[in-house]
Amino acid sequence: MPDERTPTEKHADHALHKAKNDAVDGLKEAEHNAKAAAEKTKRTLAGDSMTASEKAASSIKEAGHKAAAAGDKAKRELRDKFDK
Repeated sequence: MPDERTPTEKHADHALHKAKNDAVDGLKEAEHNAKAAAEKTKRTLAGDSMTASEKAASSIKEAGHKAAAAGDKAKRELRDKFDK
């Protein structure tokens, strides 16, 4: 079945879809950044009461959240670069 939308309608649908995806990825990035900051704060506040293994586990969680945030940011940047 052929697409009967006008070029203007297609462009509007595409722009809406892109905006939705950008918003979702932006929210996910912010969530991951907040979780990474919380892990760092947790280590700072706990200080010496955390064992070395607890600190290592917290650092790994922080790195994972930062990587996930970077992935969400990269998706938005790639979408902006290639999805005109």
